[in-house]
Amino acid sequence: MKEIIVRAYSPLGYYPSKSILSFDAALIQHEDLFFSFVKLFRDEPDDYYSEREWLYPVEIKFLSSLVLSVPKKHGKIYSYPDAIGYKVKIEDSKDLTHEDTIQKIKTELITKIKARNSHFWDVAPLGPLFGGPNYQVNTNADNVDYQNEIFTAIDLSNHLLIRGLGGLIKGDLLNIHHIFHTEACISLHIAMEASMYLIYRRLEENGEKPSPEKASKYISEIFGNSNPPKNYFEDFYEDRIKAVHPENRYGTYPDAPLAADDFYDLYKHLKCVYEFLVTGNIDKSY
Repeated sequence: MKEIIVRAYSPLGYYPSKSILSFDAALIQHEDLFFSFVKLFRDEPDDYYSEREWLYPVEIKFLSSLVLSVPKKHGKIYSYPDAIGYKVKIEDSKDLTHEDTIQKIKTELITKIKARNSHFWDVAPLGPLFGGPNYQVNTNADNVDYQNEIFTAIDLSNHLLIRGLGGLIKGDLLNIHHIFHTEACISLHIAMEASMYLIYRRLEENGEKPSPEKASKYISEIFGNSNPPKNYFEDFYEDRIKAVHPENRYGTYPDAPLAADDFYDLYKHLKCVYEFLVTGNIDKSY
């Protein structure tokens, strides 16, 4: 038997316009319910424990591969996962891409959702099958071949990478709700710091002593910026300080003084950086 994680999705997300099917993971888009399933694989430190883990690492790997695969100027996609993912066992001989198998997985998911405690309904609406609105899709975001390349390239044992990618995709989820704009930016700040330490590792592999200045120079040279900032993502450092520290050297405010573009600009840059860190491909929109 193989164990998979099955999870429903809310219409609050913005999805590819067709199902994504592969041997290890899939996003199934039936008109009445969008759901994913991925083969469960865990590789965490022995002392790792999270009582409120929002996604399994392998799900972060899958959903971030969808996000990073959207071509430049083709908009974006973001997933809004249901709060609960269910473990389901499937016979090893079953082809996860076969329609009969998909329908059986969907049937079991529906049964589990209907049987659960009702307070989970308050997290986010599900699809039309459960009385929710229709799903929204981006017809320009179906680069399946590149998505599979990215998915294959993401190393689950690289916990720093998974943490950074998790921050990137959770930022989108939070930013759907205007009330959580500050928290959405903080999630991107976590992704930003993770990316800096991933670059530190590359500098150390090259025999260099890492620093924010060297990380800034490294990434600027990659993306063709001949005048790099002094520190890594320096333009967003002040935003991070104001968001995380209620009293700081810039001032004390009743709320973090962040603009909408503080999220969108940082997100755009981080998406390019993570695509490079995972695949080596360079998007000059950075």
